[in-house]
Amino acid sequence: MNFISTPMVTGPLGTTFCTSSKYLEEFISGLKWVSTLMENYNSILMVS
Repeated sequence: MNFISTPMVTGPLGTTFCTSSKYLEEFISGLKWVSTLMENYNSILMVS
């Protein structure tokens, strides 16, 4: 029973997981970029 239903479940689920993990990676890299930008902005403010 499980053996038959597994491929049907893994198909869409696997695709969704891959897509969401890709989005998550891009989101995290975006956050890192923003935090780096904020740190640079703060250091520029402190210098001037």
